[in-house]
Amino acid sequence: GGGGGGKAAVSDAPYDVDSVKARALAEAVLRHKYKERRKLQANPPAAETHKAEAGAPWRRGADREIAEENARARRELQEKRMTHLATQASKGLQRCYGIHYEMTSLRNIIVAAYKLREAGADGGGGGGGG
Repeated sequence: GGGGGGKAAVSDAPYDVDSVKARALAEAVLRHKYKERRKLQANPPAAETHKAEAGAPWRRGADREIAEENARARRELQEKRMTHLATQASKGLQRCYGIHYEMTSLRNIIVAAYKLREAGADGGGGGGGG
């Protein structure tokens, strides 16, 4: 037996094509023929797959882990930059001006300056007077 498939209930009664009006049959064929189909690419680039799956339930855990790792890496990189900047400044002061200033002391000043900048106090005013 053949049927239309889909979600219709299965019937034991034979399907009589002659009882269907020609217009209804033609409309059904056209609907099926020109139904917009979702096309899947055989081997999509990784970026397209990543964009398509972004925010999907099965990606949330992995995305959270990646975000945490990225935040940790940014903090570590910032620490390294501040240490390197303090080292450069210490060597520059010694070489150009003959002033010996400990790298660790300069690093503490640089860390405090970065914290001020992040807090938004990087420029607008003349400081305290008194």
